[in-house]
Amino acid sequence: MKKILFVLLFASLVVPMLALAQTGPEDCCKIRRNITVDGTPCASGTVVGPTGGTCSLGITCTTEKWGLFCAMNTLYAITDWIFLFLILIVILLVIFGAFKIMMSAGDAAKVKEGRDMIMYAAIGLLVALVSRAVPSIVKAILGYT
Repeated sequence: MKKILFVLLFASLVVPMLALAQTGPEDCCKIRRNITVDGTPCASGTVVGPTGGTCSLGITCTTEKWGLFCAMNTLYAITDWIFLFLILIVILLVIFGAFKIMMSAGDAAKVKEGRDMIMYAAIGLLVALVSRAVPSIVKAILGYT
């Protein structure tokens, strides 16, 4: 079983690299949010790349800091998925905590477990909200507002 999992993990890492190695990297990326760096705005849905760069998608927003736009776009996508995942966990914890409290039948230990689950859900909600601020913090640290 361990060998099968190792082969699957290895294949899931190697196959995408082999597929991407067939063509060189493109000098562009498609922005999925409105992003502004150093006063240069690029709207959602545009393809950002360098002046004179080549891209199969067709560059619609040219800037020399296109790599930062692509990095910020990736960071936004990652934090959006983290936020969605954490909100799902928060909802499940609140439901299970409330269920434990309702089904405790007066048992103080089960009521405490339910309250603890709801408290952990509140902490998870705070972490999820902080994850939404990570791209802004990164832009501030890099000095791009």
